[in-house]
Amino acid sequence: MNTWSMPDADGLQMLTDPFHPRRRISGRRQRRAASIDVGRIIWRKEELALLRELIPNRSTARSWVTIERIAGTSRTDLVRQLIHNLLIAGLVVVTEQKPRAADWRPVRVDFADVPRARALAGLPDLAARAREAEAARRYLGQTPPVCELAASLGGTRDDIAVRRSALLRALDRWIESGRSGTRYDFALFATGRTKGIPRSDWEWLIAHDALESASIADHEPIIRVAGRWTLHLDADARMDFGRPPAPGGLAPTTIAGARAVTGVTRWVIVENRTVFDRAARFGGSAILWTPGYSPEWWLDAVSRLVDLAPVPLCIACDPDPAGIAIALRASSPWRGKGLPWSTAGMSLGDLQSLPARMPLSDADQRILESIQTSELDPILADLHQHLPALGKGEQEGYFDEAALRQLLAETLT
Repeated sequence: MNTWSMPDADGLQMLTDPFHPRRRISGRRQRRAASIDVGRIIWRKEELALLRELIPNRSTARSWVTIERIAGTSRTDLVRQLIHNLLIAGLVVVTEQKPRAADWRPVRVDFADVPRARALAGLPDLAARAREAEAARRYLGQTPPVCELAASLGGTRDDIAVRRSALLRALDRWIESGRSGTRYDFALFATGRTKGIPRSDWEWLIAHDALESASIADHEPIIRVAGRWTLHLDADARMDFGRPPAPGGLAPTTIAGARAVTGVTRWVIVENRTVFDRAARFGGSAILWTPGYSPEWWLDAVSRLVDLAPVPLCIACDPDPAGIAIALRASSPWRGKGLPWSTAGMSLGDLQSLPARMPLSDADQRILESIQTSELDPILADLHQHLPALGKGEQEGYFDEAALRQLLAETLT
C-alpha cells in the first residue's frame, strides 16, 4: 500500500505507484504540499490573471493538455511557475506520469481547495453565490410587472439571478413611487450608473414587456388610439381618428395641449394588442390600448382625455390575475372622477365559456393576493374568487369578431 513520503525542503510530499517496466507508462506519481499556506508565495499579477482562467467552474480538476491550451505558447513558462507555486502553497495536487526512457510529465492538476484558490484569484465564492442566488430567487415582487418577471429567474445562472433580483427590487421601488423616465434614468436609479445595466438584462426586461409598464422609455411615448373621434388642438388644428378605420397614435404632450375632445360617447380600453388592432378595423366611439400595467405617463395623458370627454368607460382585459390588476389601474382616471366604468369579457361566465384555460402560476397567485378586493366591483370580485379553481384565460379566446362587434356597436355614434 502506497503512502505519502515525508515533506522535502519545499514542503512537498510524494505518492508513487510501482514501476511497470513492460508498460509504455512505467510510472505514476502525485505531488502535494503537506499543508495549505497561501502566504508562503509572493504572487505576481500575471500569475493571478492566469489563475482566473485556469480555475474550473464545474469541477475541481484540469488536464495538463487543457492547461497548456488555455495558457498558449506565449505563457508556457508562466503557467509552469504558477502551477509550481500553487503546489507549494497547497492549493493543487499534481499528477505526473513517466513514459519509458523519459522524464516525469504532468498530466493532471486537481485543485485541493477551490474556494481558497478562487479567493486568491479574486473570484467570487461559488457556494456563497449559490446561497445568495437562492435568496434572490425567493423575491416574488410587489407589483404585477415584477411578479411576472420574478417567475423567470428560476432557470437562470446564479450570478444572473443575483443581479436581476436587484433589478426587480429597484423596478418595484420605481413603479411604487410613480417614477417615469428614460433607460438612463432607471439605470442610474437602480445601479448608481447610467450604464450600469448590461444589454442582456435590458433584452430580458424588453422580452417581458416590463419597460413600458414601468414608464421607462427611450423616446417620447405614444398612446395607441382608435375609433371615430376628434382631438381639437389650438386654433383650427385638430386630429380626426378612424377615417379610415385604423390604429393611430398620440403623444402625451399633444394631449396635454388639447382644448377639446368630440365624438366620444364611451371610452373603451383594450389590454390585448391583437384584440385592439381588430377593434381598430371595426371602429367605435373611442378605443385606447393600455401597455400592460398602465404606466404613469399613460395614466396622466388618459386622465386629461377624460377631463375633456367625461363619459363612461368599458375596459376589456384578460380574465386572469394580471388582467384584474390592469383593469383597476387603467380605470383609475374614471374612478377618481366618480365616472361610471364596467368590464367586458371578464365575468366568471366569460371565463367559463373559453375553449381553453390554464392553471395559475406562482406569479399569478402572487398578483391575485396583492389585489385590494375592496376596490373590486361584484363582477371582478366573483372572478377573483374563482380564478384559483378555474384557471385563467386570454382575451383572444373571448373576443371573436361577433363579440368584438357587439362591444363596439354600443359605442358607435
